[in-house]
Amino acid sequence: MLLTRTEYKELYPLHYAVKYSNIKYKILRDAFKLYFSTFYQSNNEDNPIKQDLPNAQDDSGENILHVALKANRLRLAKFFIRMLGNQLDQSNKLDDTPLLVSHLKRLTKLTKLMINYNFNRESVINYNHEIPSYMKDPAMTETMEFIHRDDSISSLRSSAVHRLLSERESTTHKEHTTNLVSN
Repeated sequence: MLLTRTEYKELYPLHYAVKYSNIKYKILRDAFKLYFSTFYQSNNEDNPIKQDLPNAQDDSGENILHVALKANRLRLAKFFIRMLGNQLDQSNKLDDTPLLVSHLKRLTKLTKLMINYNFNRESVINYNHEIPSYMKDPAMTETMEFIHRDDSISSLRSSAVHRLLSERESTTHKEHTTNLVSN
């Protein structure tokens, strides 16, 4: 069933704001901050952000970026990528491997989505360069190489995640061995 514009606005206010409205960038930016803070803190189905997103799943952020790009709201898309980078950087500092891998997978999907929208490749790289600590991650370097090579996104994802997990496991094994020796 197709929704009228009024119904769409009532059911999906954040999507509506991105797609149809001339709301100032700052207001939309604050809405995205709310989206990130709420969405990543709760996987509860009662999460109000989840209710605001059609077909809300773990990658529903991709849906919003898709709408922002389609509506030519490039500045908002840029902000979204920066917020995602901050999330990845934070989960890395917390040594939260499952969350880190989840964000890495999402990043590769979003990077491919941006390229599909004919983003200038240098622009995509520049967006990600705005997160200096994020760029230190070897997986991010590989993502940048992918942008230049235009290789398969699945091979990038599998190799980057595999290496990331291997490094984590290696570090954990070394710490465990050191503890056994010291005891």
